[in-house]
Amino acid sequence: MEYTQVPLSNTLAFGDSGNDIEMLQTAAHGYLLQNATAEAKAYHKSIAPYPYAEGILHVCRQLFEAQHL
Repeated sequence: MEYTQVPLSNTLAFGDSGNDIEMLQTAAHGYLLQNATAEAKAYHKSIAPYPYAEGILHVCRQLFEAQHL
């Protein structure tokens, strides 16, 4: 964020396992995908309703439509 001058409020992150939790909690919009491990789901509660790329696309559409971009 510092290098590219992207504001924290504009950051998105997606993950599917426990090693992604720190990244997800750092981003303003951090989501686990539906196919995430049970371990990850125990530590992070924002979960996309679909697995893999479908989950990423769904979340992005929701966020961008909410901002009317």
